[in-house]
This record gives sequence, structure tokens and C-alpha cells, in this order.
Amino acid sequence: MHALPPFMLVSTHLLWALLLAGTLVAQSPRQDSLRAVAADGGMADSLRMRAMDRLAWSYMYSEPDSARMWAERELALARERKARAPEGDALNTLGTVSLVRSRFDEALLHYEAALAIREELDDLRGIASTLGNIGLVHKQRGDLSRALEYQLKGLTIEERRGNPAGQASSLNNIGNIHISLGDHQRALEHHRRALDIYERLNDSSAMGRSLGNVGLALYRLGNWDDALDHQWRSLAIRRALDDKRGMAIALFNIAKVQEDQGDRAAALRHHTEAMELERQLGNRQGEAQSLVAIADLHLIMGRATQARSEAEQAVAIARDIGDRETLKGAEHVLYRLHRAAGRMGEALRHYERFVQLRDSTMGEEKRQEIARQETRYEYEKKIFADSLSNAAEQQVKDLRIAEQQANIRTQRYGLIAIGVGLVLLAALAWSIRRGKRLSDELLLNILPAETAAELKSRGSSEARLFDEVTVLFTDFKGFTEISERMPPKDLVAMIDECFRAFDDIVGRHAVEKIKTIGDAYMAVGGLPTPSATHARDVVRAALAIRDWMVDFQQRREALGLLAPAIRIGVHTGPVVAGIVGVKKFQYDIWGDTVNTASRMESNGETGQVNISEATCDALRGAYRCRDRGHVRVKGKGELRMFVVEGAA
Repeated sequence: MHALPPFMLVSTHLLWALLLAGTLVAQSPRQDSLRAVAADGGMADSLRMRAMDRLAWSYMYSEPDSARMWAERELALARERKARAPEGDALNTLGTVSLVRSRFDEALLHYEAALAIREELDDLRGIASTLGNIGLVHKQRGDLSRALEYQLKGLTIEERRGNPAGQASSLNNIGNIHISLGDHQRALEHHRRALDIYERLNDSSAMGRSLGNVGLALYRLGNWDDALDHQWRSLAIRRALDDKRGMAIALFNIAKVQEDQGDRAAALRHHTEAMELERQLGNRQGEAQSLVAIADLHLIMGRATQARSEAEQAVAIARDIGDRETLKGAEHVLYRLHRAAGRMGEALRHYERFVQLRDSTMGEEKRQEIARQETRYEYEKKIFADSLSNAAEQQVKDLRIAEQQANIRTQRYGLIAIGVGLVLLAALAWSIRRGKRLSDELLLNILPAETAAELKSRGSSEARLFDEVTVLFTDFKGFTEISERMPPKDLVAMIDECFRAFDDIVGRHAVEKIKTIGDAYMAVGGLPTPSATHARDVVRAALAIRDWMVDFQQRREALGLLAPAIRIGVHTGPVVAGIVGVKKFQYDIWGDTVNTASRMESNGETGQVNISEATCDALRGAYRCRDRGHVRVKGKGELRMFVVEGAA
């Protein structure tokens, strides 16, 4: 679906201005009156500058050159009068003119200058707005970590201000960053929160945008019917407001759903309509995105000549405006086109460009920084609101109190009778040591040794980012059917036997068990102590689990007993690890790496170890892997998968 362009992902000031723009363009008398105020030297300067700003916004999407002219006039007057607040407004408006025209470096310079003035004036509303706008620029340039950093800063300010519209704007922008990250469930959560706010505010224009955002997330999660419903509702609102930019986006997204549903004729019609609107508005980024989508459709429909022309046009525009994400999509279309025609040299060149763009857009360092940004916000404001710290401190305090009480009892016994006291003291010391040993063993059964030691020494444990680990998921195929045919006691005994064996296997291969969820088992290599061999350790453990399950099935079948088959999935990447909860706390890991590992398991072949491309690369030839090609995964698009066949 449409990677929503910056003009639809706006901060509070831009949201108001978009609605204003949609009404003022058609109201030339209103523009005439604003021009009269702006030109009237007898008017107060503040009123004249305000009129100039409104004129700039009224022309923003229909005549960007006129918008720039009025913003520059406002800026010149503000500097002449040394009016800092209007100067900041003018710079912010100029930033948006540049953003609409996909001149990202220029937009960033204007926004940063506006931010400096608004920080000088302690204008929280303006600061939050500009932070969000800077985040939009970084997103369009492909720097998702910095984009998220600025959006979270803006959201924090809006929360402190108690400004629901501003919060909703930030939530929308953060949701779209999660779309780019492939974490569509988190994107849906953010977009739904934003939509709820706009519905309470009865803001029709913002609702139209949010409906489209929710529809985008639903589409990426594979819920096409609901996605299409949200997009049609979004289009209806945008048409009622004569919001041509919004109409283009909604049409684009409707076309993508129709394409996946097999209605290519309707998809092509709506993509073309969206592209024509983008051209009318002078939005080169939107035009390029539509060209990529149309080229892709023509390629699928066997129209190679048209597909090549459209993809090459998209490449030219994307390179000119510095839109790496759209350029990546165009290069992938050209790679497939040349490969299908047998022009392998050309195909290879385009594929290499595609891979370079893909890796630079979301390389390892950027993924790590994204995890850091999310950790900083989520753990400070949400996850660790119900953290272990209080519980852990209390447990450590209780242990120390118990030891102190034991020491007091020891002293009392010594005073009663030295001879008997020595015996009792020895027994008590043994009891304390035994109790401490049991306590330590219990803690080690719940937490990794390093985390347990940190708890005992400090009374708390901090969440940590691990740059690269390997996550393993297992699940029993057909478990529901088997559970319906087995007595509960036998079912639990069977699962217990399996998980005990898995515990033993992962322990022997330096892999840390995380948890079980029903019949699913999760473990990870490379934490809490980082390891250079985590991928090999986990794959060795996975193969051992696979082999044990084959033997287990054979033993049970020989006795006439039911036995489940197993699926195993493995993926490598960054995670955040820490302890959550106050009661029945547990050590857990978070991040898109966990979600992808789960998808590797659910889309794996029964009785095989299914691994991601990242894990295959991390193995560095240590194992023979069969390439399964790209597999379509719900909520993540196409992922390349491999089956581990054995040691190399």
C-alpha cells in the first residue's frame, strides 16, 4: 500500500493548516481579503504577517510557488520588525513548502531554524509541531531511527500539554514508522488510538486520514476486507472535503487491496487516477510511488514495455528528489522485468541496486537505533510502569531481613547454652545455607544467571538492548486435534516430557530458555551474555530438538499413542530483554526479531528447521541450507526462508 507521504502525516499545526488549505483554495474572495490585509501598511504588523501565513497555507498544495512567495514575505517582515514568533511560523511554513515539493534537505534547514526560535521562546505547541515535522523529513529520507526519535519527543510534549489533537498526530506518525519497520500490529495500535481521539474531537478531516492509516495497517496484516472498508470511508470523507491529496492516497490504497484480491483492472484504474491527481498537485513523490505500482501491475499483466517505461520514470523522479524507498521499489520492478526477459546482466545490476537500497534503508545499525528509541520511550513511560524493580527490591529486602532474623536467633541460642548453642548454630547455619541455595536455585529457574546476580547485588535489573541474538520458536502441528482426543492428564504429561527434553537440549547448547506459551516453546541464543556463535548454537539446538521429536514420535506410535509433529522457526536480529511484572515476574524479550522468528515457525515445513535469511547469513556456511525462496507472510509481506538440512 501507499507509503504515506509527509503531507498526510502532519503535526498539529499542519493538520489545522491542511483543513484551512482545503477550504481557502476554493474561496478566492477570502484570499483577496487576506491579500488586502497583507498589503495594507496601515494595518498592525502582526495582522499582516498572520494574513501572509494564511495565504501561504491556502496555496500550499495548489500553487506551491505562491505559497513560498507569501511565506518569504512573512519572513522578511518578521525579521525587519524583529518579531521572533512570526519568524518561527514563516520558517515552519517554508519547511512545509519544501517538504510538499520533496526537497527534503531544504525542508530540514527551515524546520531546524524554526525549532531554534520556538525553543528560545519556550513555545511548547510550536516545538512539538516542528519536532513532528522534522521527524517526517527524516522518515522520507529513510532514516527511521531519527524519525522515531523526533516523533517520540513531540508526543511526550503533547502528552504533557494535555493536547489530544497533537497526541493523535504524533501517534499517526509513529504508526507509519512502524509500517516501514514491518511491525504492522504496533502500527495498527497507534493508528487506532489516533482515530479514537479524532472521533472524540469530531474532526472529519483528521478522521479521513486516520481511517486511511488504520486501513493501511489492516492491509499489511492481511485483513483485506476491513482494510478496503476503511479506505472507502476515508475516500468518501476526503471527497466531501475536496481534499485531492487525500483522495490520491485513498485511491492508491484501494488499488493495492484490489490488486491483491485479483481485480487488476480496477486496481490499474484507481492507480492511474491517483497518479493523475498527484501530477495535478505537483507531488513528485506521490507520482513516483504511483508509477511504481502501475509498472508492477503492467509487469504482472505481461505488458513489459509499459512496465519498463513507468519504472524508469519512477527511478528518475525518485533519484531527483532523494526518495530512496520509492527508488528501491522501482529497482525491484526493473530487476524482475529483466530477469523475466532473460537479460540476466541487466537484472543483476538492478538487483544489486535494490539490495543496496534495502540494506541502507534498514541496515543493522538503523535497526539497533530503532530498538534503542523504542526502549527509551516504552520502558520509561509504559512497560516498566509495572516493572520488577519494586518487587525485586522487596524480595531482596525480605531475604536480608530473614538472614538478619536468623542471625539474631543464632545469637539468642548461643546465650542460652554454649554447648547446645554450638550444635544449634551449626544446624541453623546449615539451614540458612540450604534455604539460600534453594532460593538461588529457584531464582535461576526463573531468570538467567547474570540477571539473577544483578538482582541480588543491586536489587533491580535494567532492560538491555542486544544488537544481535538468534530466537527459536517451536510449536506442535495438529495440537488442537490431539488435545481433543487425549485425556487432560495424559496431554499434560506428554507436553511436560517434550519440554523437559527441550530444556535439556537448549541447556547443553548454551541457549537460554525464555518461556512456554501453551504448546509453543521459545528460547534465544546470544543473551544475557553476548556470543559470536549464537546462530550456530541455536541451530544445533533446533536440529537436536527435531531429531528428539522424530524418536519421540516413533516411540509413542510403537505403543499406539498419539504424537504431535513439530515446526521449528529461527530468526536473527536485535531484541530488548528485561524483566516485567510485579507478581509472577518473568524474563522476556521484545522486538520485531521475536515476531519474525514466530513467523518462521508458523510458515515452516513440518519436521524441519525453518530459518530466515538473516540467520542463514549469520551461519556463514556452517550448515547446508535449502533455499525456499520468498514466502508470503501475513503482516510482513514476502520473506526469504531456508530449511537447514545439516552441517556443511
